[in-house]
Amino acid sequence: MNLKEFFEASKENNNNNKKEILEYINQFKNKESENNFKIKKSNVRAFLTLLDDCIQNNKKLLIYGDYDVDGMFSTALLIESIKNISYAMLKNNEYDVSKIKNFLSKLSFKIPKRLDGYGLNIDKYEKVSKFADCLIVLDSGTNTEFCDIAKKNNTIFIFDHHYTKQDIEKNDNIINPNINGDLKISTGVNNCFK
Repeated sequence: MNLKEFFEASKENNNNNKKEILEYINQFKNKESENNFKIKKSNVRAFLTLLDDCIQNNKKLLIYGDYDVDGMFSTALLIESIKNISYAMLKNNEYDVSKIKNFLSKLSFKIPKRLDGYGLNIDKYEKVSKFADCLIVLDSGTNTEFCDIAKKNNTIFIFDHHYTKQDIEKNDNIINPNINGDLKISTGVNNCFK
């Protein structure tokens, strides 16, 4: 294969990949509407209250992602979303520039290594909580004993999609659409995107 053939094959693969991605997105949207996953207003309020608390009270916010692609992408998307929310708050004159800059300068994230094991357990929580006042956990958190800590703590917010038997429906600081195991297509990044 010469260079010209290589680029032609790459272009064809790229076009096919785009078609497959669009088909997947359409399938996902159809499945999502079948499952009727909606985020409650109380979840949104709890999330914005957490951000407000961090901005107003000069608190450090740590985003704890996961080591797989979904967890990493969720982390990146949430960081960008938090930045956009912060800038929108600034435009609406809800905060002064110095508070927003200070908050964003303290915003951090942690992606564990695969060898660290899945999810945030109590030991990992005790370690990461030394570095932040508030914590957002992505793509995990509802299948471990850590969930019991999160249920009682308004400085923790969880976005998860893995099937859980935990009773989390009454907790505004936990979003997981897969509480009954019926959600066949689900990703952590979808929760962040919503």
